[in-house]
Amino acid sequence: MTNEIKEVQQGEIIDRVDLDVLPALPVEDYDLTQRQLLAAQLIIVNDSLPKKRGQRKTYSEIAAEVGISRETLHEYRSLPDFKRYVRDVAQVIADDYVLQALSNMKQLADGSITGTPSIGANMFFLENAGMVRKKQEHTITMNQPEIQQVSDEQLQRIIARATDDE
Repeated sequence: MTNEIKEVQQGEIIDRVDLDVLPALPVEDYDLTQRQLLAAQLIIVNDSLPKKRGQRKTYSEIAAEVGISRETLHEYRSLPDFKRYVRDVAQVIADDYVLQALSNMKQLADGSITGTPSIGANMFFLENAGMVRKKQEHTITMNQPEIQQVSDEQLQRIIARATDDE
C-alpha cells in the first residue's frame, strides 16, 4: 500500500485517483461529479497520512490539485453524497484494519510472532467468547431477618468488606 498521490499540474483534470489505498466502492451509488469524487478521494488519502509537518496537504492545496477554489471544495464537503462517500470509504478502511488487528492478535495468541503465546491475547479471545469475565459478581445474603432495609452507604461498606476479604 502506498500513500503517494500522483502529481497533477494545477488545473489539470484527472478522472480517477490512482491509489491502492482506497477501497473500490461503486461510485455510481453516489451522485458526485468526477471532480467531486476526486476531491473526496484526495481528502480521504490526505487524512490518512501522518500528521507530521509537510506530510498532509491543506484544503487549498487539494482544491488547487482538483482545479477548483477552496470555497468550492468547502461546498463539495457539505454535500450529503460527498459526506456519505467519505464515510463509506472510511468504514471500509476501518473494517480492513479490524480484520488485520484480529489476525495480528491471533498470531500473538498462538505465539507465531514472538515464539511465545501471549496470555493477554488469549484472554482477549476468551473474554470476547464469553468464557472469562473480568468483572466479578457478588451476591449478598442477609442472615439477620430483623434488618428490613439497608442504606446505600451500608451496602457499599458490606461490598467493600466482601471484596477486601478476597
